[in-house]
Amino acid sequence: MANIEETVNGTDDVQEVQDKKQRKHDSGAADLEKVTDFQEETELSNTIANAAQMFVEKGNREAQAKLAKEVELQKIHIKKSDIDKIMFELEVAHSVAEKALRENKGDVVEALRFLIKN
Repeated sequence: MANIEETVNGTDDVQEVQDKKQRKHDSGAADLEKVTDFQEETELSNTIANAAQMFVEKGNREAQAKLAKEVELQKIHIKKSDIDKIMFELEVAHSVAEKALRENKGDVVEALRFLIKN
């Protein structure tokens, strides 16, 4: 009878050791899953941050280009009488007439054509 108890106890011990190994393996797998999830979240955050930064940089470049264009347009000399002619003939606002003249390098005829087409 003592021999049977040892076998039972021996089987229990083997089963217990196997259970401990399985739990340890499961725990290690869970830890690995946490690390993997953290890594994926970090990569996703970096990707989103990079995309946002690219949009900001693109917006800045576009704003700088627009500002540079406005500075160039302001250098073009136009006559007040030309602005008045365009305003009277096409019944447009002062700013529209001025912008059309500047974009067409002060040429009244080209400014009128531009405004009529658009």
